[in-house]
Amino acid sequence: MGQMRFVAPRPERVSQAAVERAYLAGMEGVPWLSRNARTGDQIVIDREISESGNLYIPWNVEGYGQVVLSTASLMERPQPYQLSVELARGTLNRLRGQVAAWQALGLNPSDELQQRMKEALDGMVLAATSQANPIDADDKADRAIRLCMDAIELLGRDYSRRVLAIRHRGVPKLNTLLAVNLETQRLEGDAEKAILAAFNSAVIPFTWKEIEESEGERDWSAIDAHLRWCRTHKLKTSSGPLLRLDARNLPDWLYLWEDDFENLQSYVLDYVKAIVQRYKGQIQIWQCAAGMNVEGAMALSEEEKLRLTVDVINVVRRADKNTPIVVTFDQPWAECLSTTELDLSPLHFADALVRADLGVSGIGLEVNLGYWPGGTLPRDMLEFSRKIDNWSVLGLPLLVMLTIPSSDGGDPLSCHAGKPLPDAVPGGWTPAAQQSVAERLIPLLISKQSVYGLIWNQLSDAHKHSLPHGGLLDAQGKVKPVLQTLAEFRQAHLM
Repeated sequence: MGQMRFVAPRPERVSQAAVERAYLAGMEGVPWLSRNARTGDQIVIDREISESGNLYIPWNVEGYGQVVLSTASLMERPQPYQLSVELARGTLNRLRGQVAAWQALGLNPSDELQQRMKEALDGMVLAATSQANPIDADDKADRAIRLCMDAIELLGRDYSRRVLAIRHRGVPKLNTLLAVNLETQRLEGDAEKAILAAFNSAVIPFTWKEIEESEGERDWSAIDAHLRWCRTHKLKTSSGPLLRLDARNLPDWLYLWEDDFENLQSYVLDYVKAIVQRYKGQIQIWQCAAGMNVEGAMALSEEEKLRLTVDVINVVRRADKNTPIVVTFDQPWAECLSTTELDLSPLHFADALVRADLGVSGIGLEVNLGYWPGGTLPRDMLEFSRKIDNWSVLGLPLLVMLTIPSSDGGDPLSCHAGKPLPDAVPGGWTPAAQQSVAERLIPLLISKQSVYGLIWNQLSDAHKHSLPHGGLLDAQGKVKPVLQTLAEFRQAHLM
């Protein structure tokens, strides 16, 4: 068994929740299953292996909220590492490494960025050489981290701006999809106008629970209405996942077959086949399955979920040989692997499907940012860039499904276990904070050549929905400020 220990001179600065969410990972960034504990001012991470690794832990950064930071690669040793100093070292390493990589592509850092990097390096040196006085080193490391985060923010924004400008040299407007998940309600009035101004595409929800509430009795009226609305407004259409194993999507009667995989499989494939045969030619992208890499409402094994995913892909491809097929993966950073023993990370699950040459045309990444449990922990812009680059090695276009909360209060219409993390942004989640995070992330994501589209994955908080406060419309159906940001970005960059 391997063990790593870290000391926090001010234990009150590291909450028990942050300790529980911390994890160690190797070069690929895939978390190792671990047991985390704290004793006094020490954090102890136990795992089955003894390889060197990076610690990832939520850390409060002044002006940025609680962001997951990482150390550099550390070996096991008897004496504990000082946590804040190692996080400063790791953050500076990521920053300098990314600047060097982008310089190699011809994107030279601005004078302002170089000055921030110099200040951050000076701060890191002071922190590392002050560890004989842990409190003093902690203060200096905190300052170095904040300087690094300032530089990361500058670098991320500068990268987005420059790369978008380069891409616009070829075409005035990019053909990247910017879509909204329409869910079940109808749009009208100001909400409809705002949605049409912001998006060039729409996701049609195929919620099995609503389509086939009683076995064998399918109601397609909501889907038909959505498609008519999309045709009227000349929006491209993608399907919501044809299969998602959660309580909101699965009909109640299907649970009778939870322990009978063969019968369960036959019902799933019959349902999927019926959808594709009915709507072939009306949907531009089939999202076959979503969230099959995480725990769902049914107790299926990894092998069964992989088999089911493959079978759904095959059914869709036989019924429709031309329309692109996408499979979507939840938690692209694989945070769940630190507490759940699984054989496949999301990237390895996707790689298995791609290598099988089943006809998968693209990969979806579901990012429920700032939600826990079951969501994506807050990350900085360089981590988002790195993660997109990691998934790009599969050689397929990426669709990013994004949800960001606008409040951390209660939400009685939400049916997801995840709640917004109030410390993820300074002052807690608000409509302005939702808008600010989207304003930073969306240009970065769409600047990536591998990102074929971005989907805002929740429309409204006014009707039953999945994630708390993740909609573009509030609980009264009013437009949130983030829609203006999306509309302005589309007008500037997209068809």
